[in-house]
Amino acid sequence: MEKRQSREILWESWQVVWRELTEQQDPPAKPKEEKKSLMGKLKRSKQPSWQKAPMTLDQWKAEVKRVKQANEDAAELWAAIAAESDAYQAPTEADGKLLMNLFARSPGAMTKQVNAVRQIAEQGGNSGRVFADYQQGKDIDLPLLAAVCQRPDLFLEDGLLKDFMMGFPDGLKNQQFGLCLRFFPDHV
Repeated sequence: MEKRQSREILWESWQVVWRELTEQQDPPAKPKEEKKSLMGKLKRSKQPSWQKAPMTLDQWKAEVKRVKQANEDAAELWAAIAAESDAYQAPTEADGKLLMNLFARSPGAMTKQVNAVRQIAEQGGNSGRVFADYQQGKDIDLPLLAAVCQRPDLFLEDGLLKDFMMGFPDGLKNQQFGLCLRFFPDHV
């Protein structure tokens, strides 16, 4: 799993399976009933050869039934994952994407990001701006949370987490730093 090629192949399949097993799916649109006249049956179809043939009414009914069952199964599975427990803090609906993406990161990559965040914090200077530059295009919420838990003296007691978050608008904070907001709301 440390090799990027192996992770990419497995990653694509994992995303599909995760979504199918935990998220609600929309049923397909009902097909239009075609009323063909004698002349219509003789005409060639204008449908390109690469496109799948439209569903028949029976196929549509079977697919709707399958989607409804899959949605029931997904609701049961998510309820089991999100059930309250003494062993762990249950995830929320918003954590679905995080849980799916957790598999995409190698332990080495996660360690590098945590170390980078801690290094930014420990160097001093204008660490808020340096952090904002570093996090561009990266999902850094979990590594930041890990760094805060490793060095609460620096991030919480010295107020560095607040300095890191100061440059981000509230909407962006909610979108990109949901874990830090949930676990350390008074320090953000």
